[in-house]
Amino acid sequence: MAPSTTEAGGAMRVIAPWVIPGLVDVYLSFARWPLPEPWQYVFEIVLLTLAGRTQWKLARGWGRSPLVPTAVLVFFAAANHMPSGVWHLTVHVVGLCLLLMITLRWVARRWSVPSWVGVAASILVVVVSRQLDVTVPSGPGAKHRASVAAELLWPLDPAWRPESTSDAPAVVVISVDTLRADAAADMDVVRRLGARGATWARAMSTSSWTLPAAASLQTGLLPAAHRAGCVARDCQGIADGVPILAEQLRARGYATAAFVSNPWLTGATGFHRGFGLYVEPAGYNRLLIGGRPLRQRQDGRDLVDAALHWLERVPPRGFYLWVHLLEPHLPYLNTPISHTPVIHRETLRTSMPLDAEERAAVHAGYAAEVAYVDRHLGRLLDALEAKGILDDGIVVFTSDHGEEFWEHGGVEHGQSHHAEVLDVPLIVVAPGLAPGPRDGVASLIDVVPTIRAAIGDAPDGIDLRRGVPAGRIATAWGGLLVRSDCSARDERRRVIVRDCADEERAVQVFDLRQDPAETSPIPWKPTEAVVAAARNVSAPPQGRAAPVDRARLRALGYVE
Repeated sequence: MAPSTTEAGGAMRVIAPWVIPGLVDVYLSFARWPLPEPWQYVFEIVLLTLAGRTQWKLARGWGRSPLVPTAVLVFFAAANHMPSGVWHLTVHVVGLCLLLMITLRWVARRWSVPSWVGVAASILVVVVSRQLDVTVPSGPGAKHRASVAAELLWPLDPAWRPESTSDAPAVVVISVDTLRADAAADMDVVRRLGARGATWARAMSTSSWTLPAAASLQTGLLPAAHRAGCVARDCQGIADGVPILAEQLRARGYATAAFVSNPWLTGATGFHRGFGLYVEPAGYNRLLIGGRPLRQRQDGRDLVDAALHWLERVPPRGFYLWVHLLEPHLPYLNTPISHTPVIHRETLRTSMPLDAEERAAVHAGYAAEVAYVDRHLGRLLDALEAKGILDDGIVVFTSDHGEEFWEHGGVEHGQSHHAEVLDVPLIVVAPGLAPGPRDGVASLIDVVPTIRAAIGDAPDGIDLRRGVPAGRIATAWGGLLVRSDCSARDERRRVIVRDCADEERAVQVFDLRQDPAETSPIPWKPTEAVVAAARNVSAPPQGRAAPVDRARLRALGYVE
């Protein structure tokens, strides 16, 4: 027998407080990145629908209250912020269940709650839970700027419907974290861009780790000028008042957006300035019951997806897009080698010796991450090509730094200024710039002046389209894991000053033509220009410490 209209209406009134909040939860998730998997959406809605139907069929008395789903959702919201430790967790769960049951029974026996009140209460739980997710710091001092109020109106967010008032060429900067110059040579995106643009075989970063190097990429300044880095045990971001490329382009009417995945590159360190849309690895996009996205928040696939979504909506000229992918950085999450996680989490961090097989596994894990990035950046290049950006726009491809694999006794980065860490890939595609290799030593600080010049502004630095001046010396500062070195290089020599010490024994000079592996220091004279440049590198002055997300940085091995 078919259910009567009255029965169907009653069932809907019982099920509505379960399903409608779930739909609101799904709606809010579309405002943030990355998105949960499709099955997670289906799981949440189906589970809530079944829960509503079960309540309609089986519950009696106060168990039929429209506030039952509210209580269940409160439990799931609290579960997302459970304490650690078995004892504390047990007390928390038992106490929460008793409190919710007693409160629900007390309210249901005193008031007849209409269905719409249950719907409203459950929606409120979803909204409050989401507010906690985006405002509760995931590490000491971490600040997330997202708000639920903005998420409620995300379809109207102008950041995802970019408008430009400039007809100047589009600008795209693609940077890959921890990408060695020699590893980049095998990437398909490098071959594609190299066939269209100028390539510098001698390009140097301004630091051995991300924060100061990426700041140079976005400001065109050395660390002493932009001040981003770790000084006196505190880490600080780009100094207030230091002009950033995005700010300058936005002032010219450019639509601007950045999609970054390294937790050093956040609003807390000043990188968001000037960007109309800044997607960074902060906060959770977690469904209340379906859970958080299965992939890491720095996943390159999700990052490129988000960038493509924005790129589809921006006009073909007058926009600035920065995409920074993290994958070649530890941990290696896209490698088929099963024991790589054990190596990087336990052995590498404690400097334990590795045998040949384990070292080969680390190399293979790194190569797998580079291939993963290459695959997804290929999708981005396809979109840029379809939009005509590779013909009429300015595209830069580079890295913040490389990675050491025991070439000089160490592993990772942040502790050496040798070639495997400081030398980076650099390709510039621009209208009128003939493709092919270029001579001279380029630096990350040359990217911003080149872009400025290409759109018709004063470069205030070296315009790579016109070549690197003869005898150019590039410098670098900084370190993170052990010490902060200073260094300089020209076409012939690299000079490394250990710990930037003002002592002759701290200076090492390498002949890059005779000793490209930098294994045998040579005699030097203080009057040599490249030696003087390395010894005169300045550290940033100490400033205000940035409220960085220490939990995210700890996962990458940066902080204790």
